Amino acid sequence: MLSHIFSFRCQVLGRGGHRGPPLRSVRYNVLMIRVGTCSWTEKPLLKSGEFYPTESKSAEDRLRYYATLFDTVEIDSSYYAIPDMRNASLWVERTPRDFVFHMKAFAALTGHAVAPGALPPEVYRSLSDPEKNGKQVYIKETELLMAIGRRFVDALAPLKDAGKLGVVVFQFPPWFHYRPQYLDRIVDYTSLMKAKATYAIYVADSLML
Repeated sequence: MLSHIFSFRCQVLGRGGHRGPPLRSVRYNVLMIRVGTCSWTEKPLLKSGEFYPTESKSAEDRLRYYATLFDTVEIDSSYYAIPDMRNASLWVERTPRDFVFHMKAFAALTGHAVAPGALPPEVYRSLSDPEKNGKQVYIKETELLMAIGRRFVDALAPLKDAGKLGVVVFQFPPWFHYRPQYLDRIVDYTSLMKAKATYAIYVADSLML
């Protein structure tokens, strides 16, 4: 995926080989390309000991440093737990004005099983005791999925309001094959967001493409 490649700002070569302005400034029909990593706290980045300065110890310090080099990042942790709105506000404060965050949709919004403790309180309370005590649970009831969708949208509000929300990535499971009912589910799941956002759909079945 593009999100796993380091970011760069493309520039064009003018006549005679002279370097032109960044693509975002070119007046032709050329797009600005943003490429980043799937997290500024990605384990390989931290374990290498070569990417961050030694004084960048906290998640805040690392995000601020990351944002001096790259202008976009994917939030992968939102697949496992709905982000806290306060954290989203801090992400806004700690990055430049033109920085963009791409968010992976919470697992329950793409038909995956989730850890019961990662669910919003009102959804967790609706679970049976065996479900609450299990390692994972599938949420299939439309009403509960809508409640999760509202929570997820609320969490993204600071990013959206600041103009820093990129795409919301819906990563569907490998068993999500090319069948009419699954195609319908893509529409159903994305509609749970009930928000004006740009969505990206990730599928493992090549027949979906």
